[in-house]
Amino acid sequence: MAQSDASPSPRDATGVSKDYPKDVLLRTVGASMPELDAAEEAIHSPMEKCRKRLREKRRRIEASLQKAVAENERSRREREAAHEQRLRRIAADNARRRHEEELVLQKAARREVSFLKSLGMLPPPKTRIRRTRKAAEAYATDAAAYLVQLPQEDPTAHIADAGIWHAEQHGPPGCQNFSGLYQQSGWFLPTLLVVVCVLSSILSGALLLAAIRAYPDNQDFDVRVEYGTLCRHYFPRGVSMAFQCLFQLAMLTANVSNIIQTAQVADYFLVDLFGKSCAVELWPEIEWLCEVSHSDITPFGTGKLLISAGMAIVAAFSVPLGYWNLEENVRAQNVALVVIVLSISLWVAIFCALGLEEDRVPAIGSSFDNLGGTVLFNFMYVSTLPSWVCEKKPSVKPMRTILAALLIATVGYILVGALGGMAFEPYFDTDNTLLSELQHISEEAPAVVRTTARWTIQAYAISANLASVPIFCILMRYNLQEGVSLRFPAYAPPFVIPGTDTPSA
Repeated sequence: MAQSDASPSPRDATGVSKDYPKDVLLRTVGASMPELDAAEEAIHSPMEKCRKRLREKRRRIEASLQKAVAENERSRREREAAHEQRLRRIAADNARRRHEEELVLQKAARREVSFLKSLGMLPPPKTRIRRTRKAAEAYATDAAAYLVQLPQEDPTAHIADAGIWHAEQHGPPGCQNFSGLYQQSGWFLPTLLVVVCVLSSILSGALLLAAIRAYPDNQDFDVRVEYGTLCRHYFPRGVSMAFQCLFQLAMLTANVSNIIQTAQVADYFLVDLFGKSCAVELWPEIEWLCEVSHSDITPFGTGKLLISAGMAIVAAFSVPLGYWNLEENVRAQNVALVVIVLSISLWVAIFCALGLEEDRVPAIGSSFDNLGGTVLFNFMYVSTLPSWVCEKKPSVKPMRTILAALLIATVGYILVGALGGMAFEPYFDTDNTLLSELQHISEEAPAVVRTTARWTIQAYAISANLASVPIFCILMRYNLQEGVSLRFPAYAPPFVIPGTDTPSA
């Protein structure tokens, strides 16, 4: 075979020349065309699949990156929007709070100026920056004029305002039952219990004043806060309603007892004036009665349900005063206090005139029935304290008034209990009270003693009525309106007729 001068053709990776025709190549390797195509497909197909998977994976990675970038951008915008909204809300809250504070300050300033103008006084000087000596001197002059004209505390204000408050706490059964109590239980335990009640009353009064001061915006007792208001503020609704029901029940029972005792005395007053008293009997029979019975607690005897002329007198005094508010009752209550103190003083003189026998009031008595109830019922002033604080004079110190009222009441209770028990034969096992014993003083006593006793009984009974029945009705009305938020129905429990609205603070 002749040697070829042409250069050798390029060869592929298998050593086969690329210039060889395919059929020559097939004959060389001994394979057919389909087999060669299949071999070529077998070589190129995995590589194409791998490239395809790489391209798909790249697309997915790029899509994930784009999604993450978009999510981060959206989250960033949301955080910025939330932060801006929070800043706007904080700014709005601060602005609202500053506006409310300014309104409160303006209201307080207007109230102070109005109060000072009502007293004919100049308003306080406005606070300002004093950059010059002239401005400082002007401010000092205004401040001095303001301080000089400030009202001085009236030393009699505590005693005057104590009148209504002593009347409020002077509730049934009243000091007229202390004489029988001292005869029954002796002088030691009742006196000890009175002292304990005084101390506990001072403590409870101080704690209640602290609770009233702790009420929002009431550091200086500027807000009207009743007993029911405190219950509603400090306790859950169910507990608050229970305490308010107990308060109304206590006021109601106190009123019922005092009305009955005062009506009995008023009936005897009519007997002294006209020789008899009349009534409409409702049970056990319905009839008109005009009787006189000096041997019983009432002129009509016992075991009867009736409406007497004495009851009508009590209503005539109580209903008009019940229409007023506590502040409008101050004068009547102060007059009642003077009459009560004068009556008790005259009773002490009557006891001494009748003669005191120490054996009638031992140190330790024979029975202690009703000891706690009789004493405790006369120290129920704590529940009336919030209403009194709302309407007291600004210059009156609450704790001083508490001490003054308790001192007056304690001295009266002990004197009437001990001396009254020594002056009369033991009557604690009967239905009589000290008023009944004073009404039925023996004919052997001097006429001036009997006359003084009768008139002081009437004066005391009427004054006690003025000092308790209308006040308790007003307190019930206040708490129904402020504590339970009733309006028209609030007038029904006290008098079953409409009354005036509770004064606003």
